[in-house]
Amino acid sequence: MQFTVNSSMIQNRIVTVFGAYGHTGRFVVQELRKRGFTPILSGRDAAKLKEAGNAHPGSEVRVATVDDPGSLDRALSGAAAVINCAGPFIDRAAPVIDAAMRASIHYLDIAAEQASVRRTRAIAHPRFSLWRQSHEGEARCAGRWCVEEISMQSLRRLW
Repeated sequence: MQFTVNSSMIQNRIVTVFGAYGHTGRFVVQELRKRGFTPILSGRDAAKLKEAGNAHPGSEVRVATVDDPGSLDRALSGAAAVINCAGPFIDRAAPVIDAAMRASIHYLDIAAEQASVRRTRAIAHPRFSLWRQSHEGEARCAGRWCVEEISMQSLRRLW
């Protein structure tokens, strides 16, 4: 499968990383910065976010929880995409997908949880007003992608 970056993604190089202070989130933030993107560090723990922000001077930090849709909306505001690195995805994927849809931005996650991926495809994908599912399992709505189970290798090729 070949991903291409659309023109809005090239113009807006801001990406929210939800779960930015976790093990994988830290790698995603580093990779984004290395490629010239501006990550917004997001997650539920303010102290851990502050620490992550100190490790990446100049990065914006936005506290958000899946239980507070407004906080997720604020975390995604101004971003071209969100990469969800906060598991367990069975509990956290759908609210972040909903926020991405409200913001009309791309959603990607690193879920490796079969139950979560099945739930996302069964519950979250039908919420797209216009979507189609390809054989790889991505949903596309109004030019936006919802891609679960993305690997670090795929992220490197994506941008």
